[in-house]
Amino acid sequence: MKSQNLIKLVKPVIIVFYLLFVCLIFAETTTTITDIEVQGLKRTNPIVVKNLLKAYINRDADKINTDEIIALLVATGIFENVTVSVKENTNQTVLFISLEEKWSIIPLPLVSIKSDSYVFGLGFFDANAFGLNHKLFSSASVSSKGPSIALGYIINSLWQSKWDGVFSISYATKDETFTDVYEHEISTSDITSFSATISGNYSILNILKWDFGFEYQTKSYTDEQDTDLTSLGLQTGITLQSNAHWNGVFLTMSGVQFYYTWYYGIEGPSYGVFLTKGSYETAPVKNLKLSFRSVGLWGPQTPQLAEIGANKLGLIILPDTYTVYTMATFRSGLELKLFSSGIVTFAGLAHYHIGYSEGSRTEPHIDYGPSFGLRLYLAKVALPAMDINIAYNQTTGLYQASFSIGMQM
Repeated sequence: MKSQNLIKLVKPVIIVFYLLFVCLIFAETTTTITDIEVQGLKRTNPIVVKNLLKAYINRDADKINTDEIIALLVATGIFENVTVSVKENTNQTVLFISLEEKWSIIPLPLVSIKSDSYVFGLGFFDANAFGLNHKLFSSASVSSKGPSIALGYIINSLWQSKWDGVFSISYATKDETFTDVYEHEISTSDITSFSATISGNYSILNILKWDFGFEYQTKSYTDEQDTDLTSLGLQTGITLQSNAHWNGVFLTMSGVQFYYTWYYGIEGPSYGVFLTKGSYETAPVKNLKLSFRSVGLWGPQTPQLAEIGANKLGLIILPDTYTVYTMATFRSGLELKLFSSGIVTFAGLAHYHIGYSEGSRTEPHIDYGPSFGLRLYLAKVALPAMDINIAYNQTTGLYQASFSIGMQM
């Protein structure tokens, strides 16, 4: 009787172990990535690519998203023709990357001649400084009003960590005209400015960054009343950004940024500025990209000397001589690939802008209107895309032309 009870108790246990044994026999064996191999690097240190892709080590080889890896490398701006594959050797499974480097050392002539002024100079941009995917830019010029210099250095993955950093310094003397939205001149001043910035950000997660920074700035201008401003800025903020996507033509990214900067007035008033930016990009078909962008600026205590050009904040339907301390803008539009020669790609741009702005020199204003332009991408050169735009302000009836170097493809 006892033996029968014992059999009844043991029997389920035996069945469970038997089923586990069968599962182990027929279970699929998975392979994980154990190393990364890169082919095609010339100037770039291999640690740059390996650090970008270190999250893929120990990941299931069958679940590797090659498009995600290609987008990550293309987003650096220094690589092209990227291919990804998985190679299995006797003792390891290797993530194999084949790529080409873009030319990253670029001199930029600076020339501007107007009826009453001139600027001559030279700029220098290195998109892959020291082969570490750092960015170095500098410029020196002489104008009819005096000399101007600028120097900046951007560090990506400081010492292969989660820290990034930015350092910049600039000095300029220039003659600046301030207008309202109708381009009616309000004042003209000789301005001398100096600024130095050091900032960094730390990746808390792959898509979340904490930003902080310090800025020293001093400005003075001469008009009816001489005015000076010297302040120390303390900035903090967060950036939430999605992974980049690459469809072979367009790179798309989306995200939001929130910044707050407090400027302590060493000479002049103290004030605070809140800035937020948002963007959403998608490519529903290969040769078409849709984009939606917004910018918000709030700083009602900002002194005149520290106001920001509305044009610089993306509202290109306004003149670059119009400055603001508060602004809210929204822009929607598309980018369409027109043709490509293999070295140069041209894309057409069409956007619609709407914005509210307010500055110390003018009354609050609402502006809206379209813009059309051409974007130029250089396939072999690590230079961000160049834009030429014509914008029409339906509120003022004025046209604005603009040129910028910005987004990467």
